[in-house]
Amino acid sequence: MDKNTDDLKKLIEKEYKFKGVQLTFLRESSDNIVYYVDFKLEHMGVLRLSKRDVSQDILFELKWIDALSKSPVPVAPIIRTNNGKLYFQIEKTVGVVFEFMKGFHLDLSNKSKIDVKYIKEGAKALAKLHNISSAIAINIPRKRNIFTELNRILVIKKEFEDRFGGGKEFTKLIEEYITWAKSQTYKPVLINNDYRIGNVIFKNNGIEAIIDFDWACIGPAQKDLALALVEWSYVDKTDNGPNKKIFETFLSEYNKIAKVKFTKNETLFKWICFSCLSDTSTYLIDRINQEKPNKVTDSYMYQKHLYFSNYIKNQ
Repeated sequence: MDKNTDDLKKLIEKEYKFKGVQLTFLRESSDNIVYYVDFKLEHMGVLRLSKRDVSQDILFELKWIDALSKSPVPVAPIIRTNNGKLYFQIEKTVGVVFEFMKGFHLDLSNKSKIDVKYIKEGAKALAKLHNISSAIAINIPRKRNIFTELNRILVIKKEFEDRFGGGKEFTKLIEEYITWAKSQTYKPVLINNDYRIGNVIFKNNGIEAIIDFDWACIGPAQKDLALALVEWSYVDKTDNGPNKKIFETFLSEYNKIAKVKFTKNETLFKWICFSCLSDTSTYLIDRINQEKPNKVTDSYMYQKHLYFSNYIKNQ
């Protein structure tokens, strides 16, 4: 679909009560096309056109966001259509308009400007998500789970091993971690599954909203916490490992309000390694058709896995 087309504007005006729609293209990914929506200066929203149809998990995500918007968990509420629906459809394309959330993203690359209060608020918001979702029942199946990205590699195991330097060692490693993760016991909750700093909008006194629940699924809270600890404390291209103050602060503040507490032990670090391998899998498989030679070690998340893997060995 062409960006900023008159047909799309007319469709938005038909589906929603606002007139004089203006669209500003924001970004496009392998999953979505995103626009800012200005309803004649009366209202601001964010339009997401998904490249998946409703039968492919969209309803799971939208129902959860709608439920959370009525709770203390800060999320971007969904603007319903004239017919009260959470989305509209253009053939198999699903359109959703979210409230525009004013705020800012935190830049963790400049250590001198990191305000620890935002780290604390980010940790507390994640704990609230896990606490509250454990008491909400939404019986909609979800194809995505914590093993999805790892299994994408295993489906094309032979091709992957042939095309990537270190491929055989990597597939063996993810098979071992899949076996380990399946042996773990936990109370399932909704996990954002992508709780990185860029998916949180801040305001001066805390958090405006957690965004991007595309990868959300039911799973272990500890896995969600593990990825957050890595992504908030360990900036890409950093050679000396995670920022220990951020790591410790995030874990401590999470545990202050989480119903289920987690300690800094081997299990937590193995979930960190699992999460790093999952993100590495996404990065690598999206580059499998590139002509230039690829190596597993090209991934920053794999480098992070190596750091935490060595940490476990040295304990």
